[in-house]
Amino acid sequence: MEEILIIDDSPEITDIIYTIINEKFKNKFAITTFNDPEVAFEYYLEYGPLNRIILDLDMPKITGKELIQLIREFHEEQKISIITGSDNIEIENDLIKKFPEYNILRKPFCIKEIEEEIM
Repeated sequence: MEEILIIDDSPEITDIIYTIINEKFKNKFAITTFNDPEVAFEYYLEYGPLNRIILDLDMPKITGKELIQLIREFHEEQKISIITGSDNIEIENDLIKKFPEYNILRKPFCIKEIEEEIM
């Protein structure tokens, strides 16, 4: 079974994304969530690469941008979707330049946006 990893320091956000994916794609994906990016990265080192990673940009300990760079050191082709609540255009433009292959989902996102990321 393919696996999706969801990483956000907010348990509410990981729960929402988990629920959306689980309801839309029942039994298609194993879904693993983490609210600590360091623990999530340890998990990824053991089980990656995965079907997709959905991660928050603004997290304590390791930012989303730093986590992406760490993941890419091991699996450059890993599919990643970035979620952010920031409205800082400079940060977003920097991400688009550095990681043009990744989609950025802005909070609050809608169910359809999450579903489209997985399809």
